[in-house]
Amino acid sequence: MILISAQEKSLFYQGDTEYALRLVESLRKAYDDSNGEMPKMLSDFVFNIEVELQNAGILDQDFNLLATGEDKYVHCLKCDHVWNESQSPGVCAHCGNTDMQQMVYQLAPTEEQ
Repeated sequence: MILISAQEKSLFYQGDTEYALRLVESLRKAYDDSNGEMPKMLSDFVFNIEVELQNAGILDQDFNLLATGEDKYVHCLKCDHVWNESQSPGVCAHCGNTDMQQMVYQLAPTEEQ
């Protein structure tokens, strides 16, 4: 487990990288679903977490998840389906979504799935 920490004014995160990835995904999804714009301080906080994920070798320079040698899972933001990328690369087998802007890569499926 790799631990990171990030801060923006009064917002502070300290924890493992997997939870940080889920936090960033959840925050972005919440604001995307409501068609709202994330407040600047929160947006800066998410950016600072992503920079720490880059420094930890989890994200590349464009904030994409790096290959770790482990299975990668894809979370479709349109239908909330999660699958192993090797089973259906680039397309959600549940709803047929091919829009990569509506998919998030993660290292492991979440406990609920």
